[in-house]
Formats: sequence, structure tokens, C-alpha cells
Amino acid sequence: MRLRRSQSSERAVSPVIGTVLLIGMFVAVMTVLAAAILGVGFLQQPPSAEMVFQEDESVAIVLTDVRGLSADSTEIQLRGEGDCGQWDSSGTLKKGDVTIVERNDCPDPLEKGDVLQVVSPKVLLDTYEVRGNWYDRCDALTNGNDLTVSKDDSPLKCDIVGDDGGRADIKVTINEDAELIGTVKLSDSSESDFNIKQEGKFTGTLNSDSMPTIKDKATINGDITLPEEPNGDTLKLNQDTEMNGSIKTIDEEVQLKSNVIVRGDIIVEGSGMDPGVDLGENVLVDGDIDANGHSVDVSESANVTGTITQNG
Repeated sequence: MRLRRSQSSERAVSPVIGTVLLIGMFVAVMTVLAAAILGVGFLQQPPSAEMVFQEDESVAIVLTDVRGLSADSTEIQLRGEGDCGQWDSSGTLKKGDVTIVERNDCPDPLEKGDVLQVVSPKVLLDTYEVRGNWYDRCDALTNGNDLTVSKDDSPLKCDIVGDDGGRADIKVTINEDAELIGTVKLSDSSESDFNIKQEGKFTGTLNSDSMPTIKDKATINGDITLPEEPNGDTLKLNQDTEMNGSIKTIDEEVQLKSNVIVRGDIIVEGSGMDPGVDLGENVLVDGDIDANGHSVDVSESANVTGTITQNG
């Protein structure tokens, strides 16, 4: 019997098949292992967020970028004191979402120097040191210090009154693009103790023994009351000023420059002053003018929606 001699190419088939099978098994095992790892979240990236903090009487936290964060797992904490609550919404957080931390939301009322922490599970997202403008600047007034409200402080909420609720003997200045919110009662320590610079904003009520100075493009949301014979001559609202409130004076002229808008009544009490009210070009008074005992000068382009009462 003649034996058949195998060729070298045939002898190489078995090792090649084994290698291919081994690689296939390895790939299959790694695929299953990777699926298992991803399935339980071992390779998931931690949540992240970028945010800005805006402070007045409270602290607003605004998300500018966020990934993998939900409201119910995001907490605001006062460092060293405890929890201030969860994010004020539900579901997945997104860019532009806002939460508000009030002064009394935390275990202790917020004070200057306190540090707020924004935390998701096991991740510290950001921190913020409280400036405390809402009380720190106002407390300074009880020491007789003048107050200048800047854009960085705004809006500053502060009642400026004396210790007994009467008039404060200080000077108040609202700078350009700044805002003061509150009740202001001032004495007559100087010719002008209340000054609103160009494009400044005041929201509240003003009762002053001195004549306020109000520059161009100011905004006033509230009433102005001037008692008899304040320190100063004429209440002037300079051009492009907008006021949502009423004006009341005693024997003091009210002068509204061009393009001023007053949405409220103007009352000038007393007698014998000419004019009591002077309305410049393109002025709008959306209310009544009661200048009984005084005259009222109205330019041709001015408009008064209510009734004008004046002397004879």
C-alpha cells in the first residue's frame, strides 16, 4: 500500500483556523464585557455645569452650560451650615435655567462672606461668596454715611430713613445705569441731597426737604413729595426722563423738560407762583394737573390726558 504524503500547505490550515477562532472568541468576550460595563454606567461622565450668580436681596443662579444634571439631584448648600434646598424646577436641567436662594432659605440667614455651594451627587459644581449688599450698605446709613449706588451694586434694595422712621441726614446719589429700590426720606442738610445721574433708576417713594436733582433719561417708579420751602427752587425732570408716579409740592415749581413722560398726577399746593407747572416740548402727563393758585404753562406739543386746574 502506498501512503499519500501531505503537503506543507495542508499542514498550515489547522493553526490558522485556531488563530481565527481565538480572535473571534476574544472579540466576543470583550463585546459582552463592554456592554455589561456600559450597562451599569461605569464609563459615564460625571455631570458638569457652568453658571453665573446675581445678587440683590436674594441670590439668583443661572446656568450658562450644563451636561447630565437633573433638578432633583442638584442641591444648594451653605458651606459649614447645611442644605438650602434643591434646584427650583424638575426634570433635566438645561442652559438658561434659574434658581433663587432667598436670605432665609438656608439654616442661618445669609450674611456677607457666606459661601454657597452648588452640588450634585459627589460633585461640587461651583461656589459663590455672598457680598451681602442688601443689608451691609443699609446698615452703614445709620452711622450717617452718604450713599452712592453704583451699577455693580444694582439693584440695591434699601429704605433710607432716620432711626425713628423720620428723615435721614445724608446724601444719596444713584449713578449712571444704577438702581435704588426703597423708601427715601431726607432732611435739608444741603441744596440737593438726592441725585439721579443720567440713566439712573429709582423705584420707591421720595420725600425730601431738599430739592432732588434728576438728570437726563432717568427712570422713576414711584411718587415724589416735597414739603413747603424745600432747600432749592424748582423740581426739574430733565429731558427724556420717565416717571411712573405722582408729584406733589407746596409753593415749588414743577418743570418738565422736553420728551418727559409722567404717568400720574401733578399737584402744586399754595398760591401766587407763576408758573406752578411748566411743560416743555413733547411732554406727556398721563394724569391730572392740580395747580390751584398757580398758573400752568403748556407748550404746543405737550399733552395732558387729564384735567388741568389752575388760577383764574
